[in-house]
Amino acid sequence: MAILATIFAIGFVPQAVRPDLPAFPANPPTWSILAELAANALHALIFVRLSNRSLAITAAACLASLMLVAPDMNQGILTAELVPGLLRVGFSYAVGMLLWRVAGDGARVSPAAALIALPALLLIGSRLGGWYDFVFVALACPLILLGCLGQSKLGSYLGPLSFPLYAVHYPVANLVIDRGGSTWLAFLVVLAAAALCAFFYEPRGRSWAASLFRFGRVPLVGQETAPDRAA
Repeated sequence: MAILATIFAIGFVPQAVRPDLPAFPANPPTWSILAELAANALHALIFVRLSNRSLAITAAACLASLMLVAPDMNQGILTAELVPGLLRVGFSYAVGMLLWRVAGDGARVSPAAALIALPALLLIGSRLGGWYDFVFVALACPLILLGCLGQSKLGSYLGPLSFPLYAVHYPVANLVIDRGGSTWLAFLVVLAAAALCAFFYEPRGRSWAASLFRFGRVPLVGQETAPDRAA
């Protein structure tokens, strides 16, 4: 079963035997990578052609639909939650496109104000009850992003590291802990594995893909090269 689940995970095929189990038991976070791939496809086919107003309507529709079918934003990891998970990613992706079109790579609100939003919402979270997830993701997260955009030397390392860290942390940490390692050792090994992926394997993979598919000569379908402030 474990071997079959691993093969399915590599091919981004969710398991359908037990809807109440993770869609990808070998590496549960894979569900969001699959959803992001679907969002990327929709970006090339549809999203890039939408105006800001249409993107805002898309984001609002996804959020409203998710609020109707799910009790919180923690959706997608189980096979039974794939549809709510797609709504969750659809909202976040549309909001991310809007933030890029409006702000580009520059901060548009004070970083201090953006970072205050995080502890403030944590303090009042108990009063929001089941609405906490929706308020945090819909309001605090975009605010934090708008306040923290920009270029920095540290960001040039942390940015490329973030996705590999997310992609490998679950299986690598479990492997270390299952072999008797401590949490701190697992943390260090996960960082090392993510850095190896980000700064060794990914550049070589991109170079290979560029030469194979000629990405460097032909613009990608739906590629946005600069903020578009069209309404």
